[in-house]
Amino acid sequence: MTRCSSNDAPPRRMRRGFTLIELVVAGTVAALVLGAVTFSLSQVGRARLIATERTEAFQRAGTALENLRRDVAAVMRADDLFLCRFLLTTDEPSMRNGGNDRSDLLLFSESLRPIQPIEYQGEGREYETHYRIEDDELGAALWRRRDGVPDEVPDGGGVAEPVADGVVGLLVEASDGLGSWRTEWDSDVDGIPMLVRITVTAVGTPVGEDAMRDTTEVTLRTMVAIDRVIEPKEDEPPPETGANPMAGGAPPGTPGAGAPPAGMGGGLNLPANATADQAAAAAQQALRERGLSPNGGGMGGG
Repeated sequence: MTRCSSNDAPPRRMRRGFTLIELVVAGTVAALVLGAVTFSLSQVGRARLIATERTEAFQRAGTALENLRRDVAAVMRADDLFLCRFLLTTDEPSMRNGGNDRSDLLLFSESLRPIQPIEYQGEGREYETHYRIEDDELGAALWRRRDGVPDEVPDGGGVAEPVADGVVGLLVEASDGLGSWRTEWDSDVDGIPMLVRITVTAVGTPVGEDAMRDTTEVTLRTMVAIDRVIEPKEDEPPPETGANPMAGGAPPGTPGAGAPPAGMGGGLNLPANATADQAAAAAQQALRERGLSPNGGGMGGG
């Protein structure tokens, strides 16, 4: 039995680790990959948020535009000017309202939707309708005030409620169909307009957030043609009175007076300058030709 010497043992391999340069390169690559993934996920989330806000803005603008269009199309038109009202005023764009036009519209319109419970009392279909944009701690919104039965105070009373949140701009323009669009209109002076153009601007930010921050605005526009009331026909002149029935409609003392009516041999051809005696003689001659007595034979005999 022999002993192996140390020189006969297999050589051991030296274990090697990552060098400092390799660690730095690997860390840099991992950081770049992680940053790219994080940026991609953040962009996906941002795109989703923008799409959600834009969809919400479209829905808000569409709701506001549909309510305005329906009430403008149903504006009251009547012969009584007390029942007709279309008052439009517009505030110029400013920093306070975010650089958007804001119109104030008051009109008398018809609607079949009651504003209060009708279990115990009903409502008519004529309403005072008022639209405007109001700002509060929750942001901008389009408000509508509606009051049943137009009265002497059209800009007060009734029930006010928000129609659509996030509406930051409202521009209403009116035209008589001949001139340009106007942002100021009063039916007491200009009458009811023939065309109304409505432009609504809305944002999709959640209620309670700052609506003036950097966000996407959606603008929708529509045009409403207001039907005109058919003008009544002019009264026909009354028929002339005081005519002599025995003279074919001519008053007494005029040429041709004394001629018998159609049932008694009327329809004689007489000259324009015929006298009453000539007309009577012609009538008697016509009766004789028909075999009737001039003394009453034409009325059933003497």
